[in-house]
Amino acid sequence: MHPCRVALVRSATRRIWASRSGLYHSFSTSSRLLDDRSQKTRRTETGKRSLSPEEFAELTEFSAGLVDLASSPKPPNKSWKVFTNPGRDNRRLSQAIPVLRSASVGSLEKRAFEAPEPGTGFGGLDGDEGPSESFMPGTFVELRRRVQFAIFLGCSLITLHRNEGTVMCVVLEEIQVAGQRRIVGLTSSGEVLFALKDDVMFAVPGFISPDLAARCSTEATAQNKVQQNARVTVLKKILELANAVEKEASKMNVTGIGRAYQVLSARDPEAWGKTTTPEVARLFGGLSPTISMVTIFAAHRHMMQNPLHFVPELGYIQTKTFILRPRSECALITRVSGWTRQGSDLLKAFATRALAVIDRQRKISVESWTEPPSQAPGTHTWTSEEVDILRFLQLSLRTRRSTQKDPYTLPQSYILRLLYPEAEVTDDLVHETLVNLGVYAPWQDLMSLQRELGFDPRPPALSPSYQEKEAIVKRSMSLPPAPSGPLGPEDLYKTDPMESFRHDFGDLAVYVMDDANAHELDDGVSYEEVIGKPGSYWVHSHIANPTSTLPHTHILARRAALQLQTMYFNHRTFPLLPTSLVHSSLPGFSLVGGQENRVLTISTRIDKQGSLREVLVRPGIVRNVIKMSYDDADLAVHGVVAQRWYPLSDAPPPAPAMSRVPDKCVQDLRVLGKIRDRMQRRRYNMGLIETESEVSRVDMPEPPSLDMTSPIFEPSEFRGFPKLDYSVHKFSANAFGARAIVGEAMKLACWGVSVWCRDRGIPVLRRASAKMVASPENWEKLYAARDEAGYVDTSTIMALCQLPIGNYSLEPSAHWALGIPATDGYTRATSPLRRFTDLLVHYQVQSHLLGKPLPFSADWIEGQRLFISRDDILKRRSESLHQRFWALMALKRQMLTPASLRRDGPNPLQQLDAVVMNPPIHNNYSGEIDVDVRIPRLGISGQLQDIGTWRMPTTRVGDRFAVKIKQIDLGVRPGLRLSLV
Repeated sequence: MHPCRVALVRSATRRIWASRSGLYHSFSTSSRLLDDRSQKTRRTETGKRSLSPEEFAELTEFSAGLVDLASSPKPPNKSWKVFTNPGRDNRRLSQAIPVLRSASVGSLEKRAFEAPEPGTGFGGLDGDEGPSESFMPGTFVELRRRVQFAIFLGCSLITLHRNEGTVMCVVLEEIQVAGQRRIVGLTSSGEVLFALKDDVMFAVPGFISPDLAARCSTEATAQNKVQQNARVTVLKKILELANAVEKEASKMNVTGIGRAYQVLSARDPEAWGKTTTPEVARLFGGLSPTISMVTIFAAHRHMMQNPLHFVPELGYIQTKTFILRPRSECALITRVSGWTRQGSDLLKAFATRALAVIDRQRKISVESWTEPPSQAPGTHTWTSEEVDILRFLQLSLRTRRSTQKDPYTLPQSYILRLLYPEAEVTDDLVHETLVNLGVYAPWQDLMSLQRELGFDPRPPALSPSYQEKEAIVKRSMSLPPAPSGPLGPEDLYKTDPMESFRHDFGDLAVYVMDDANAHELDDGVSYEEVIGKPGSYWVHSHIANPTSTLPHTHILARRAALQLQTMYFNHRTFPLLPTSLVHSSLPGFSLVGGQENRVLTISTRIDKQGSLREVLVRPGIVRNVIKMSYDDADLAVHGVVAQRWYPLSDAPPPAPAMSRVPDKCVQDLRVLGKIRDRMQRRRYNMGLIETESEVSRVDMPEPPSLDMTSPIFEPSEFRGFPKLDYSVHKFSANAFGARAIVGEAMKLACWGVSVWCRDRGIPVLRRASAKMVASPENWEKLYAARDEAGYVDTSTIMALCQLPIGNYSLEPSAHWALGIPATDGYTRATSPLRRFTDLLVHYQVQSHLLGKPLPFSADWIEGQRLFISRDDILKRRSESLHQRFWALMALKRQMLTPASLRRDGPNPLQQLDAVVMNPPIHNNYSGEIDVDVRIPRLGISGQLQDIGTWRMPTTRVGDRFAVKIKQIDLGVRPGLRLSLV
């Protein structure tokens, strides 16, 4: 190793150790080890050269261990003891707290946990766990984060993962900063830090009293003796708990946790298992009927430190549930990790073969740039060991918690360094490698592959779950009418349970409006003027009525309760209910014209001010169903369609064939438009704020055939790429025309059915949101910034207020964003074909109308509330990541288009205008000043990097910069990196 590199590492290491309260004897040992390695490298090095993969892996592991040791809250020297003398203990803790006054930079833990996640300004699935978990002052919490440190060796940057970043602290306050929920905590080292709530992995409510927490104060340092004494008391309690947990953990030991995995893991070597922290703790609790919190905490720590076997599921802080890796995957990780530690020759042989395959696939990609997607067998071969390596890389490209060590990291880095010695190892590089090796098709969507979503990504013909559902539909439709008595798990209603009191709406025109390519048409709108009440209307929301055919006891309904909602991806849809059922001839499903349609109609009477005056909920029959697209309706009524633009194209793609709308329908649409305007004006007069921003959308007119297999581990070559249409529109487009007519009618229906269920004592799940938080002065600024529809640019909102976080509740609660009072509540009920929560409401309403016991009790719904909330967050975040992945894919292909195929004229990706969305932050990992921005022309957010320290104090939310694209990262955390022009 070059002498200057040795000096830099040694200097950085000394600075790290100097930041601790003392130096451990291990430092001298580490320095001697580093000197030995440097002498060995120096003798063989002639001039400047890059580290070999073996040297890189060795140095990475060594340096990561060194940083771990330096930043450990406990020294490795076994002779070090905790003070047991109370007086000396108090003096030591008292002395620790004032020291912080003179510290300009916090400890490694403080800097690590207060820093944003390293990435590209967007994040992944492991973000905010949702609104359900709140940490009151006095709660003890354990924070965990996989921490990164940037260490420079000469001119090379090596990013090391310190995977065991753990801090114990007591919550002093819960706050929201720049849209992120954080806790203010007093740590076991006496520091006050502001940590993301997502980093909390264990909590003990009521650990200290709220009064004691308040006396500690949230100042960075104790300001007086009262605060100092309070902090000393808290630190003593934290240390007492830490010592008790340490003793309990030593009884369990790593071997015992390994045996727990063998007992609890799935027998099927390919299947994931599941367990809870209390269940594992009970294995070590003997015959005791109760398990102490200390034992549970110790079990939690052991499992968190064993990522090979135990992985916390999303929402772990609420469920205490770990998922257990399949035995086959554990064996694969162990096998490949062993090869990398040994520097196995088979990895080098794989790299040689892989580089040739990569080179060939890159050439194929360029020469087939404009071809449609296709797949053919490859001309290369893989050994069984090489297939293991490919599977390892494919499994490593998976969303993972930032709170736990990743067993894939070091082996993945070693393998990719064999292929790309100079490259930064990222998800984007793994994705690109798998594409070029023929494992992934170039158009492979990554989000639909994520295990958390529970979808089978294989083609329908190869998917056992798909085939099983289709078989159930066929059997259910062919079964004879069930005899009197309970229905079987595959029995459908053969007659309409509500036929005797179903209201026939006759020839009333029911307008079913949606996008031209909509999958499920499950709602329609009609209206009637109220006789004797000028200006008042009945707004009828006619919702598909699948519960009239599908009992809640049916196996497909039970499976819908687990999937919870339809997921729409660009290339494929994973429906809540089988498509063959939804589009069958059975009544109650998708609305069609020219025949009777069973519906559940929610009728709401509104007055001139748009206030809700009366609600009727009844089963109905609609016959005069009139289908049209949003654009058909808008063109007929307004002469224009909702505005959207195509920044990557010279002209928009060909529009779908437009259908003429009859004059009578135009008149009806104008009346419905008046009702829409009335409801919007009501919210405006209430002082509500609508968020305005641009959003990108990528359409795939002709998705690749599902017969093509990806991922695939047999040698394969892919050619071509599907056509992508990249468009941008504003949020306010949803307040225009037919989209807003349907949207306002459905909001009324959800408001009305909540009131109807409240008045009858029917338990249902409701959505709620609080009011934005802003000072009186900022509210005045927000009102002044509203346009005539109530929209305010999102950057202005971010600068002036804190946004509330929505939640679920059984009781009626306010939904401020929709102007719905706390006495009424808001219940989703308008999409029973694609959301189980809506289907649940239909089952509850139907049973009440029939005078039968409700199928779902309040206790059952409450028990499912957290599961539904977490799933809702997961699915929404997955959809956002999916859309972002494809938007960035389109931008990247635009940048990489071969020169011979590029269009004439200015480059649409140069000289972009960016709007600052959050205050600049100092990136502890790169040392740069970064800022989150959005690019209005492209309708996408990104991270503007290295704006310069001198700009940090003057940069404000809403400021604009001229930027250019620096780098596009695909992978499971798709990101856009920007630089100043």
